[in-house]
Amino acid sequence: GSDYNARTNSLGQQSGTFDIAQVQLEEGTVATPFEHRPISVELSLAQRYFEKVNYSVGAVAGTSANRATRFPFRFAVDKRATPDVIISSSSNTRCNTPTASEIYTTSVTLRATNNNTDNDDYSAQGSFTAEIEL
Repeated sequence: GSDYNARTNSLGQQSGTFDIAQVQLEEGTVATPFEHRPISVELSLAQRYFEKVNYSVGAVAGTSANRATRFPFRFAVDKRATPDVIISSSSNTRCNTPTASEIYTTSVTLRATNNNTDNDDYSAQGSFTAEIEL
């Protein structure tokens, strides 16, 4: 009746969409108080499953080619399990894909190999993601 018309008209007819905020879905028949978590808490909870790290690291000159240098990275938040680490490198000297023994729930160690024979410094820049399936 008239109550239905008043409600539909209150949404307006501009775009046919409306926003919903502060919804909390719960299992069961008893509602608990609405949980207000700070964005920093939400971020740390999400980073247990996914994190992207941009890196720019360098190594000093060496005297032989193919000398590997290791770069350890501590995750911002401990992962809930050992993550898959995928490198997306953007430089000529890229880090190698880490082996299982270089990946932990707390950190990952990347390796870059100096292929130069001129004893120059070298660097590696790029990014990697650490991801765990839900």
